[in-house]
Amino acid sequence: MKPLVILAIAAIAVGAMGTGFLSNSNGINLWIQQFGVGSGDIESPVTHATVDFILDTINEGNFLKNIVDECVLTFGTTVEAPSHFFCKLTDWESNIIAEGTTWLNTDLPENTPLNIKIAAGGNQNVLDVKDVIVVVQSGYSEALASTAP
Repeated sequence: MKPLVILAIAAIAVGAMGTGFLSNSNGINLWIQQFGVGSGDIESPVTHATVDFILDTINEGNFLKNIVDECVLTFGTTVEAPSHFFCKLTDWESNIIAEGTTWLNTDLPENTPLNIKIAAGGNQNVLDVKDVIVVVQSGYSEALASTAP
């Protein structure tokens, strides 16, 4: 069984982002959820993570719109390969409105930033983003390795 961890970031303050919003005082909380199967738990591959965002500005008619272009993940431990990372943006009704994913076929050393490009075509407007969900599938398993690009 492959380890799986979901990091949920309550990003209520995303709509009020301005200069310096990526500092630690932004009020975004991080939870690492443990999963259980039967009477046992699936060990999480990470115990700490930091999530930042790279924003872009697009011209939409007569005004500019700030969008989330990339999630930047940094983990406090090495994440074993192969690893599959997801960053999902949700709206105020908890619907996924945009997401990005990336694979690593080499270990990700601790404290190494990993950029995940948010796929175009979703709703990445910072005013519409309430939460960010990060999913990490890590470590060797036949199922995970066979789906890697």
